[in-house]
Amino acid sequence: MMVVFVKYIPKIDESKCIGDGACKKVCPVKPNVFEIWKNPVDGRLRAYVLHPEACNGCYACVRACPQQAITITIER
Repeated sequence: MMVVFVKYIPKIDESKCIGDGACKKVCPVKPNVFEIWKNPVDGRLRAYVLHPEACNGCYACVRACPQQAITITIER
C-alpha cells in the first residue's frame, strides 16, 4: 500500500476580499486557518491566511466566500 500526503494551500485574492469573515466563520479546524485584520495601508478589513498548515481541504471557505476570493491548491 502506498501512502500519499497532500498539502492544501489556501490563498486569498486581496483585490476581491471584503473582510466579511465568512471564511473564518465556516472554517472547522483549530487553529483557524483565517484571521480578519484591518489592513494598515488602506484601513480595510480583510482576511489573511494565518495558519495554512491547518487547512484540511474541506473547501467550506471557498463555498462561503461571497466574493469568490479564496482558492485552494493541492501540493503532493
